Amino acid sequence: MKVLCFALFISVAMSEYFIMTTDSAVYGMPPAFTAIEFGKCNYISSQISSIYRNVSETKISITTYSETSSCEGDNSITTVYDITEESTKERLCTGMSCTLKIGDLPEYVAYTASTIDDGNCLHSDDAVKSYFSTDCLACGTNNEEYCKFDEEDGYLWLGVYPNNKCEKSERSRNQQMYRCGACQVSGTTSVKYFCTKGTTPPESAGHLSTISAMVIALFGIFAFFF
Repeated sequence: MKVLCFALFISVAMSEYFIMTTDSAVYGMPPAFTAIEFGKCNYISSQISSIYRNVSETKISITTYSETSSCEGDNSITTVYDITEESTKERLCTGMSCTLKIGDLPEYVAYTASTIDDGNCLHSDDAVKSYFSTDCLACGTNNEEYCKFDEEDGYLWLGVYPNNKCEKSERSRNQQMYRCGACQVSGTTSVKYFCTKGTTPPESAGHLSTISAMVIALFGIFAFFF
């Protein structure tokens, strides 16, 4: 058992990710990042799935499968991208200014998992995930304020601050963003909301409409799959 646990720890520790970080606020929210683990099958819909692979220090490959959600079969297309090229950013970020890199999963306080035609968020474990950093970051319409996400009492909160220290004594307001563990469907897109500490009973949805719009916008960068 100890050997198995150690092997699992080593496997997780050695995992590498393709990481895309937005360079500015989206819908007034602080920048989030999307991290996709190399070699893992990503469930996008019942008919579409994908696998990212690390080709070199600056290149990745994306294999997209159609007519399957399990990355199997011969009906697939593989494309190699150099993440240092501007054309790759334009392609993968679909108009958003972003930073692309290969590395370890950064620290985060919460994350969301987005899928298509998955009304009960049953495939959230295998879905594309967007993460909310523990950092104090610029936010607001013109990046004129600073924000920091925190998890308290089973909810994700967004504190707004006057400077990049994000000290609670200087916090001007604190918005409840979502209930940890909630599943929301908007059109054909389903979003499952996670926190690092757990879930809470469904008493309030918080500001799901705001954060859902941002998550769906981030999920839109994967439109080239379809």
